[in-house]
Formats: sequence, C-alpha cells, structure tokens
Amino acid sequence: MNPEHRFKTAGEPRTDADRHHESATKDREGLGMTNSGPTITKAEVEEMELRLMEAIKTSDLNFLDQVMHPCLIGLAPGGQLFTKETDLASHREGSMVVGELIPEMEETRIIGDTAIVVITYLTKGKMLGTPVEGKFRYNRVWKKCAGELKIITVSCMQMEQ
Repeated sequence: MNPEHRFKTAGEPRTDADRHHESATKDREGLGMTNSGPTITKAEVEEMELRLMEAIKTSDLNFLDQVMHPCLIGLAPGGQLFTKETDLASHREGSMVVGELIPEMEETRIIGDTAIVVITYLTKGKMLGTPVEGKFRYNRVWKKCAGELKIITVSCMQMEQ
C-alpha cells in the first residue's frame, strides 16, 4: 500500500499529499462545494425543476446561467459531453429548441445540501443541433452553493416507448 494513502496518526509530519488535499478543500470551499452547509427540501428542488423546464422551453438564458454551476459537466443522449458554456451557447445559437416537453417526476433524493433527481420528459425538438423526439430520462444533481441551488451534473438517455 502506498504510504500516502492511509490515515495519519496524531503527530505525524504533514506530506505534500496532505498539503495538496488542504489546498483542494479550500478550492472546493471557494466554489461553494463543501459537504457542510444548509440542507435542502424535496419541494424546493422540485420547484426548481419546474422553473428549469420553463427556462429550457423558452431559452431563458438568465435563469439557465443562474442555475448551472460554473463547473457543470453533462452527458447528452448521444454520449456527447457538454458544459455550462456549451449548453448556454446551444440556446443562444438556436441549436437547442424545445417544441414539446412533458415532465414526469420519478425520484428525488436529498442528501444534506445535495439532491439527486430522476425525471422523464416526452420531448420534441432539437438538442445540440440534433433533432430529438421521444421519451428521455434525466439524472440531474443539484447542490446548494452559497445559498442557491445549482445544477452540478446531468445525464440524459433516450428510452424505448
């Protein structure tokens, strides 16, 4: 076993790995991504999901920019990776167009200041420039950062109908 990958006992000298971990923790705190903090409620998250659905349908760039964390990374149905910047650009440029979006909330789980949401949409439109139609299941993770709910990751897959 690598000696840097074990618990330290009291009084042991700090290593470069210890200093790196402390620095990374400070970086996460600066982004509002620590494990401590206020808890969130299922109702609060589900309300944000409804607001998000409306923002997606209308390409409300202000709201979308507000709710996506700067470090967001997602997976589109075709396996493409996307970021906050590429998602906003797709709405701005018209390569994300939603003609129909009918939700069915499947599951919401709360873990402290983080929520995992599974939601299914009947969708018709264009995603990242590709025409889409059908039933899609999303797995979205929300986290309370600096007092606001932010989407930190999302993945989407098309389902058989």
